[in-house]
Order: sequence, then structure tokens, then C-alpha cells
Amino acid sequence: MSELSKIPIGRFSIITQLTPKALRLYDKKGLLIPEEKDTLTGYRYYTIPQIETGVKIKLLSWLGFGLEEIRDLLKASESEDTSLLNRLFDKRLKETEKEIERLKHVRKILLDKEKSLELFYIRTTKPSIKQVPDIRVVALRKTAPIQQIAPMIGRIMQEIYRPENQRNMVSIVGPIMFLHHGKEFTPENADFEIAVPITGRVTIDAEDLQIRTIPEAGVATTTYRGPYPEIGQGYARLHEFVIENGYEITGPLMELYLNSPQEVAPEQLMTEIQLPIN
Repeated sequence: MSELSKIPIGRFSIITQLTPKALRLYDKKGLLIPEEKDTLTGYRYYTIPQIETGVKIKLLSWLGFGLEEIRDLLKASESEDTSLLNRLFDKRLKETEKEIERLKHVRKILLDKEKSLELFYIRTTKPSIKQVPDIRVVALRKTAPIQQIAPMIGRIMQEIYRPENQRNMVSIVGPIMFLHHGKEFTPENADFEIAVPITGRVTIDAEDLQIRTIPEAGVATTTYRGPYPEIGQGYARLHEFVIENGYEITGPLMELYLNSPQEVAPEQLMTEIQLPIN
């Protein structure tokens, strides 16, 4: 590379409006690798053709794409893979529309001062201990994005309401349950299970579903009222209760959905949270 064609990282940062820190990250991730690096100082130099790539990365980042998606988009752009470009842009559009709905909800709360102040007050019942009997369920367990909860519920309901199961008097006898089996909260790659309590002579054709019994257990429990995304305060209060009273957690955290978002407003949703303990 000739000296005249070298663009130092500082100047390249000004041209592309990407910070030197971001450029070093893109270098590390293989998104935008400098044409030359000084072996003694480690200083990075770019070229004029790389300006366009830098500008594209800046735009895609502003649009909310992650680094892996930006890599795929750059490759698709280079190979003129319009199918992949359209698919990734459609995915981002759906994510943006979902975020817009969330922000509309936030705006609604903030505009209503009385409702905003309610957020400072705990919307959970006083935690307590109770004994839960064996529960026979149709269950589906996956490692998947947490957004898969609704499709998984639909999958189980489809099986329960198959004509054969309805002829055998299979019926739902309790609230839909969510069991979090993971050791960490990883919403994009969660290990969780959806279970629906049933009675009757149920048969399952699908390999991914199972009939099992959730064993009897003592649980610490509280009931939370409000939108699902704000359920964290219920988790916090229940875990504080468990820790303060010296209980040991012996099983997965469970949520029992006592009503449906199709029937009530988000503020009126009721969720029982349970932690198996001894």
C-alpha cells in the first residue's frame, strides 16, 4: 500500500463516523479488517474502498442489526444475494415493530402520572409456603428464544384438542405452566418447558411432546399482577423471602398463568410464581 493511499484509524474514524473503539471491535470480529497494521506500533491503516464498507456498517448498526447480522448482510450485499438481504431486513422490521409497541406502552404509562407512580409499589402478594400435589401434564421442553412460549402453548393445545383425545374426555384442569430449567437468564437461548395440566386418557403422536408428572413439592409462592415484562419484581420478592428464611431451592422456577392476555389488559394479568424448596 502506498503512503498516499493509507488512511490512519483516526482519519478513517472521522470519515466514517465510527469510533476508534468500534473500529477495533470490527477488526477483531472480522467485519472491517485494516489493509495494513504497523508491526511495531500496531497502528491500523485503511484504504479508500473500505470507506464504503465502514459507512454501511455505521448505517446497519444504527438500524439495530447485531454484529453477526451485519456480517451476513455485508456478504449478501457483496454476492448480490437479495433473498438473504430481504429476509434479514424483514426480521429486523418485525423486531422494530415489536419495540415500537413496547415504547408505546412505556409512553402510555409515563403520560399517566398515577400509573407511573404505581410502578414504585410492589404488585405481588406476600410470599408464603404451600404444598403442591403431583400434577400430570402434557409438556414441551426446548432450548430456544423465550418468544417461543406462545407457539409452544399452541402446539400443546393442538395435541390436547385432537379428536381422539377429546373422545377420551381429555380436559385441562389447571393453569398453563412455564418452567425455567436454565441456570442463567438467557432470553435468546433459554432452557424452558411449557406444561399444561390434564386429566383423561391422553395419547400423544408428536415426538417432541411428552406426558409426565410434576412431582409433589413444597413451594415458596407469590402472585404477581401486571404485564409479563415487569414480572422481575415478583421474582425479586420471592427470592428475597427464600434467602431470608434459609430455604434451599430444589427445582426449576415456575410461572402459572392464571388468566390470559387475550382476555384482560396487561395491567390485570395474574401470574403465580413458584420456587420448589426444602
